[in-house]
Amino acid sequence: MIEVAYSPKPVGATFADDIADEVAAFEAFSTLLDTEHAALLAGDLDAVVRVAATKAERVMQLSGLAERRLAALRTAGFAGNRKGMAEWLLLASGPRQGELSDLWNRLLEAAARAQALNDRNGALIQARMAFNQAALAALRSSNRFADVAYGPDGTTRLSGVAGRDLGEA
Repeated sequence: MIEVAYSPKPVGATFADDIADEVAAFEAFSTLLDTEHAALLAGDLDAVVRVAATKAERVMQLSGLAERRLAALRTAGFAGNRKGMAEWLLLASGPRQGELSDLWNRLLEAAARAQALNDRNGALIQARMAFNQAALAALRSSNRFADVAYGPDGTTRLSGVAGRDLGEA
């Protein structure tokens, strides 16, 4: 049994509501990440750009909710981290301990899901970027077309050598 040398301050009645809001925000963020994934797979750059703007807003919202939760824990005399939350649930959550523990576990699961989806999208973006970089490198290294120019009469010139008229394919 753990003894507490101090009497922890109760966390406000809205603390459970704040955690529920954080769960809902993570769930909405995961939905947004699924939308981003679909746009990435479809190659819909406009949709990816729209999602990126919304993602930035949602990350700010999630940050604010987390900071509010951590501040409430610190105000109650606990560390503002996961360990502090676990201690608060064990020592100070009162008769709602089961409900709050379930809510906390839902928050951890929602955050883990969002992280996994974000990692998936990041890997897809990295793979696309690597492909694009390789394609650009291949185009740049191809000396065959490095010195292509078009003359005033429409003929191609390769390294100063006259080529065919473009209309004579």
